[in-house]
Amino acid sequence: MKILRNSRGAKMIRSIELVDFLAHSNTKLEFDSGATVFVGDNGAGKSSIIDAIIFSLFGESRFGKKIRKD
Repeated sequence: MKILRNSRGAKMIRSIELVDFLAHSNTKLEFDSGATVFVGDNGAGKSSIIDAIIFSLFGESRFGKKIRKD
């Protein structure tokens, strides 16, 4: 995940790459400033993108479960 700081000091996710993560075998997303909306059929992997971002930032699932690091 690539995170940049804007001119006011706020952080923004610029890109994320998902490799063998749930429904994503190899997905790279780049984000512009402003709002981002994920649209797709059920099971397409929209929630998986959110799961990956939460895991990358906090080391846990979106349900608050810590991920073991063995």
